[in-house]
Amino acid sequence: MNATPGTANQRWTVTCQDAGDGSGDLIVRLPAELKSDMGLAVGDTLSIIKVWIQPVDATDWLNRSAGVS
Repeated sequence: MNATPGTANQRWTVTCQDAGDGSGDLIVRLPAELKSDMGLAVGDTLSIIKVWIQPVDATDWLNRSAGVS
């Protein structure tokens, strides 16, 4: 759930997509409202400083960690 715009603590949920080019890179599509609030435009460069990843399906995550397909 996204917080009210302009509040101190906002949370945005996005889905990472494989770039599909074998690089291991991810594509993260940011919501239009977030881009607008941050003043972002096409061509801007962003850096990921800290990521908290929580799997949606813990069983799937455990299988991937163990190398199970």
